[in-house]
Amino acid sequence: MQQQLGLELPPPGRWTASGDLVAICTTPGQWLVMQDHNDFTLCDRLSAVVLESATVIELSDSRVAIQMSGTGVRTALGTFLPLDLHPRAMQPGAVAATVAAHLPVLVRQIDDVPTYELLCARSFAGSFYRALELAGVAV
Repeated sequence: MQQQLGLELPPPGRWTASGDLVAICTTPGQWLVMQDHNDFTLCDRLSAVVLESATVIELSDSRVAIQMSGTGVRTALGTFLPLDLHPRAMQPGAVAATVAAHLPVLVRQIDDVPTYELLCARSFAGSFYRALELAGVAV
């Protein structure tokens, strides 16, 4: 993966990026690979790299991503997420699977600002955004 796509597969609880590719370890031995734009060849490129050692499943448009950042984002998200977002517990490069408003969510810390990306199933996007609003997290 690293030789052909320049993307290192991270260990559990971490994510890595190379160019416009992001790899998130969702469970041991399982990764979600995302790209910023629609590249309809990504699955073919990933399949060519892993050959018969893994299975690549197309999940385009399966998740919605909401990015939040700023000085008060830890406090705001802390009212909504059952995670310790303090820098001693979560830093850039970290990812955690959790629930928010009874919905499964991936939380990825992008930088020290801090900026977080929250990913949930697209079918839950409306409910998730409404729950963020009710928690006073989204405007």
